[in-house]
Parts: sequence; structure tokens; C-alpha cells
Amino acid sequence: MSTISERERAFEHYINSHQFYNRACCDEPAGIGPIPNLTPGFHNVSVANVAIDTRRLTNPKVLLTFTCSISSPVGIDVNLNFIIVKTIYHTEPSAIGGPYTFSKTVSSAETESFCFQCCECNPSACNATYLILLSPNSLIEEKTGLAITNIALTALAVETL
Repeated sequence: MSTISERERAFEHYINSHQFYNRACCDEPAGIGPIPNLTPGFHNVSVANVAIDTRRLTNPKVLLTFTCSISSPVGIDVNLNFIIVKTIYHTEPSAIGGPYTFSKTVSSAETESFCFQCCECNPSACNATYLILLSPNSLIEEKTGLAITNIALTALAVETL
């Protein structure tokens, strides 16, 4: 016969009496490109998005992870600035992270991986969509042919006890 301590019994009761809704939502891997020369004044370009519902969590924290492959032709200077924007139904989008910068002078055609993470530690419980945008202050010099592929954006929400 096994015996459990009062503390273990209380924890088991807590787990059994509360519904936990930790969720991970992933957008399908996608890609954009080739990206033409970006001139000053272009608008944000949406690269990826993911939606997550934290309404059943009382004190959520949301971890966003973005990964992609950036393929560039020979002889270009690349400076890509990514920002994270959060949208909630009927509210104005708000930037919550970034810029995250990929910068390189390419001397030979190559593909390089790029990733970043952002933790939104005090979000309100809501049904939110997070977007990764290519910022207007990005620069792709001279030639076209830059492509962003194998894009994945994940969101993981956890309850803080």
C-alpha cells in the first residue's frame, strides 16, 4: 500500500480540480520571395502569423519562436529587420518585439538560417494573433532574388502558478 504525503495529496487535488489549457499553435511553414528591391517607403510585409487563445489561462506567458531560411544571390547587401505585432479582435495592432536584424554582405550564393524568440510575459488573456513583419527600414541592395523560405512561427502559452 502506498502512502502519499499531505502535500502530494493537495497538489493532486489541485491538478484534478483545475482545467489546464496550455496550448501550442503552429502556422504552416511558408515562404516569400524572391523579394524585389525594397525602396524607402514600402509598407510592412507580412512574413508569418500564428493565433493563440489564452482566455482560459489566468496568468499566461506566451513564448514566440520564429525560424526561417534566407537565400541570397551573389553580390548583395542584405539588412532585414523583423518586428512582432500583436492583434486582438477590434483593437489596433501593437508592436511587442523587435527589431530582430539579419544583416550580411553576400559574396557567394548561400542559404542561411535565422531565428529569434520573444516572451510576452504579461499579456492579457485573449484570443490574439501574432504577426512577423518585414520592417520598412529593411534594405536589399542592387540585385533581386533574395528569398525567405522554411518559415515557421510558433506560440506556446503556459500558465504561471
